[in-house]
Amino acid sequence: MFFIFFLILLFSATLSQIGCEGTNCDNCDSIIEFEIIPDSRGGEDCFYGDVLKEDLVEDETLQNVSCIHGNLYLSSSELTKVQFPNLKIVKGDVRIKRNLILEEISIPRLQQVEGDLSIAHNPLIDDLHFPNLQSIEDFLSIENNPRITEIDFEQLQHIGAGVYFLCNRGMATCEIEKFTSRFKRDSSCFAACYHHNQRDTCSFDKSGCPEDLNRQCEYN
Repeated sequence: MFFIFFLILLFSATLSQIGCEGTNCDNCDSIIEFEIIPDSRGGEDCFYGDVLKEDLVEDETLQNVSCIHGNLYLSSSELTKVQFPNLKIVKGDVRIKRNLILEEISIPRLQQVEGDLSIAHNPLIDDLHFPNLQSIEDFLSIENNPRITEIDFEQLQHIGAGVYFLCNRGMATCEIEKFTSRFKRDSSCFAACYHHNQRDTCSFDKSGCPEDLNRQCEYN
C-alpha cells in the first residue's frame, strides 16, 4: 500500500512541474499549442486539434498543412487575410466569423469539410472563392456579409444538411435560389433559407428558416 501511495504522490508532483494539476487547469493552452505530424494514410502534413487563434494563422508551418483533424475557427479584430494554400480537408467545422477588417479568404485547394462551413459577420469581404470544394457534410451558412457580390463553388457537389444565406445585401435571391436548388435532392431533411439579401423578384421557402428569421441584419 505504501508503495502505491508513493507512486500517486510522484505522479501528482510531475503534473505540478508542467504547470497543470489534473484536468481542471486554467492555463493548459500554453503547454502544447499545436503539433503537426504526417498523416499515415497519405504522408501529408496534418494538424491534430482545433485551430482557434489568429496568431496561429501567421505561423508559416501551419499555413502549409494539407488537413486539419479538428475545427478551423477564426474570429479576430486584427486579421486581414486568411490563407491556407495547401489545405484540402477539414474534419470538423470551418467558421470564419466576426473579422472586422478581414478582406480576403484564400483556401484554394480545399476539397472537403466534414462539418459546417460558415462565413458570417465579415463586413469587408467582397467575394468567396472555393474553386475545388466538393463536399460539405453539414450546413453551408453565409450570413451578414454586406459586401459579398460573388461566390465561387464551381466544383461543389454535396451539401448534407442545408443552406443559409441571410443578410447579404450584395447578393441577389434569384442567384442564391439557383445555386441551392441542385442540393435539395440530396436529403429529405434539407433546409434552404435565403432572406434579407438583395431585393429581386424571386420568392423563397421559409420552411427551412430559423424561427427568428425577421431579426434585424447586423449591417444595414
